Amino acid sequence: MGFRSRKTTIVPLLTERHKALCIAWARQHSHCTVDDWKHIVWSDESRFQLYREDGRVQVWRNPHESMDPTCQQGTVQSGGASVMVWGLCSWGEMGPLIRLETAQTGDRYVTILYDHLHPFMFIVHSDGFGQFQQGNATHHTSRFATEWLRECISDVRHFHRPSKSPDMNIIEQIWYALQRTVQKRSPPPLTPMDL
Repeated sequence: MGFRSRKTTIVPLLTERHKALCIAWARQHSHCTVDDWKHIVWSDESRFQLYREDGRVQVWRNPHESMDPTCQQGTVQSGGASVMVWGLCSWGEMGPLIRLETAQTGDRYVTILYDHLHPFMFIVHSDGFGQFQQGNATHHTSRFATEWLRECISDVRHFHRPSKSPDMNIIEQIWYALQRTVQKRSPPPLTPMDL
């Protein structure tokens, strides 16, 4: 009948309140034009790992081909090393790609914003119409980061999204393209510095 065993689709658990906030946000922004979206600066973090693909790789094979090298994916204990990066982009410009050496906290995140967001906004959106978009990660919404955004860069408007909202950040497509490029490298990266 065409049924196959497949992995479940991972989605955020949404309460009725989350759903209502997302719908209200969508209605509020339904009138936005392409020109409106051109004023958003998108930011996010991403992790790139050596050896492990986080379950995204699938192959088509016959049942007896499981040990064929073309149908295998090598792993190492603990998934190997990884590199965490932060970046930002807008409609027509790429911002810097910053390697994150340690786990993010509110104060470390503010240091990145101070060093990279404000100069990017000043250059790319010097007209004052730019809006900064970030995710809802804990270090993004920490009291320290929130107060700093409000007080220290008051000239940058914040593009808010409700919590648990679908990830509509265009930088996700850049992460995907970057990951595909890394995967195609020959020889593949073997150390975090190579990665």
